[in-house]
Amino acid sequence: MTPRILIVEDNRTIARELEIRLVRLGFAVAGVTAFGEHAVEIAARERPDLVLMDIRLEGPMDGITAAAHIRAARAVPIVFLTGFDDDDTLRAACGSEAFGYIVKPAGSRELQIVLEMALYKHAAEQTRQRLELQLRRAEKMDAIGLLAGGIAHDFNNVLMAILSQCRALLPQLPEVAEAHAPHQRVASIQAAAERGARMTRQLLAFGRDDADQPIAIDLALHVQRTCAMLAHLLGDAVTIEIALAPGLRAVLGHGSEIEQIVMNLVLNARDAMPRGGTVMISARDVPGADEVVLVVRDTGVGMDDATRARVFEPFFTTKDIGAGTGLGLATVYAVVQRSRGRIEVASTPGRGTTFTIWLPTTAVPVAPHVVCDEPIQRIDGTLVLVEDDPQVRTVIRDILEQAGMRVIEASDGVEALRVCRAQPGQIDLVLSDVMMPRLGGAELARSLAADAPGTKIIYMSGYPGRGVSGGRAELGMILQKPFTPDELLERIRDALRSRAA
Repeated sequence: MTPRILIVEDNRTIARELEIRLVRLGFAVAGVTAFGEHAVEIAARERPDLVLMDIRLEGPMDGITAAAHIRAARAVPIVFLTGFDDDDTLRAACGSEAFGYIVKPAGSRELQIVLEMALYKHAAEQTRQRLELQLRRAEKMDAIGLLAGGIAHDFNNVLMAILSQCRALLPQLPEVAEAHAPHQRVASIQAAAERGARMTRQLLAFGRDDADQPIAIDLALHVQRTCAMLAHLLGDAVTIEIALAPGLRAVLGHGSEIEQIVMNLVLNARDAMPRGGTVMISARDVPGADEVVLVVRDTGVGMDDATRARVFEPFFTTKDIGAGTGLGLATVYAVVQRSRGRIEVASTPGRGTTFTIWLPTTAVPVAPHVVCDEPIQRIDGTLVLVEDDPQVRTVIRDILEQAGMRVIEASDGVEALRVCRAQPGQIDLVLSDVMMPRLGGAELARSLAADAPGTKIIYMSGYPGRGVSGGRAELGMILQKPFTPDELLERIRDALRSRAA
């Protein structure tokens, strides 16, 4: 693209000569004026790539003042022209952050070199500023991850206690339609706690451990499952259209994160369609590439370029205070990047928004989705419950004892190890938190592996997505807090069946 230059020179002969020489050198002329105030107006209207400014101009505004006004309105390089090369003039030009300085008369070669150097320096400065902005954003995301990781464990323990008590209370209360009935109040507490759990998961998406390796997952299954779950949240005015190509290849990632991507994009689309509309979700294999492309398109209000440029920034939101956290799309971006994919957004005000996501595929087969149809049954056995939070420990103990298990409590790994050593061969299962004082889950595993090889351990944690490594290489999947009683009991049944087999 040909650079456009604004000439500000009060000598008409020199101005005309500059105009001719610039065109011969391959530049375009954005305008010519003899007055500083006119230069400010032309620069705002024409948006030149560079201003060639005489320092001493006729009228109330000299070149240095005009240059200051132009640069205050827009970052554009200024190259000064002057017939004076005294120290005062030179100091004035340098103090104005000029990108170049030419003493008249100047030859074409000198003019070309100074202008091209000024344009190059300006481009380099813009690149530096953009990289600094990207670095600050990356540092902000890292800080969010560290902050979230620091509070997640305790916060998820609190949510675990609240949700468990709500689930225990609700069946005991009569369902009454009145808003202030006890059943409705407890249901509201439960909904608020579940919202807090979702927000915590979004925060932790920024600080997830890269060592947690992705697995082969069925994209179509998770898209359909998430859309079915969201149907009651969208209302009658918003519809979802799903078009998934048959035989989609497996993608690398985590099922919960894929569902989080779909959920955040669909809910964001819903908010962009206050009067209703359609969310269209499609997915297909990319011919000739090891990728699947997932597209989420809405018929909402759309975005302008300024909003679209910031849409993935953490905590950036156009919603009213209290209506959004600004984490939804930032979480989507973080998850896609971690999955080694890429994401693009296209949007036009009044014509909707389209998010396009490319995810890498894998030849590894997807693990079969097993549905357990057996009725809820009593669980026999002795379990050591290792949890440092007394409220959470009490909640989990009650769930397990109601299912028929004998529960021995321990507040940390040291106490659990003592219990297991005191009852050799009598412990069927250990349910242990990962992060605990004195002796955590990984250290407990190492000690049990030496004392009682084959002891089955289930891990639970308030840190979503964290893999745990200990004395037995990778210790497997972790039961993520806050979990439901059904999730806990099903995991225990699976563990006991696995050991028996």
